[in-house]
Amino acid sequence: MPRWTAQEKQAYRTEVIQRITAAMPSVMQEYTSINWAEEVKGYRTDHEYYPDYIHAPIHGITDAYTNPQSCLSWDAAMDAIIPLSHNISCQQLREKMAELIPEDTQIETVLELGAGTADGGLALARRFPQATFHVTDVSPYMLVISQHKFNSDFPQ
Repeated sequence: MPRWTAQEKQAYRTEVIQRITAAMPSVMQEYTSINWAEEVKGYRTDHEYYPDYIHAPIHGITDAYTNPQSCLSWDAAMDAIIPLSHNISCQQLREKMAELIPEDTQIETVLELGAGTADGGLALARRFPQATFHVTDVSPYMLVISQHKFNSDFPQ
């Protein structure tokens, strides 16, 4: 793979940021009903609890995984970045990965570590709806979004 010039890198970054910015109004609409203070009750949210790397900036947002704004932008960022490299959306990529597991595989329980917003878990849940799913992530905000997605896709 050829190395990118500084101009190519900057053009790529600019396109990613434009895609994220364009996607954010619909993301905000999707999650407008979340009461963050209520939803993160029971999780540790104090800054000092988390290791330093958790507070590193991601997608230009400080405190990365301990910031609900960063977690809200996560899917928009993945959907901006992945298609530029793979000509497929992030969720389509996850669905294709799930298809690699034969449908007749007996799966009872799935545990996804570092689930982020659980797109991988959701792809598996659609393929193996009989399984029980558990997702975990260092970010309580990612887990709130994950729960919202599972509740939307698999209402109780």
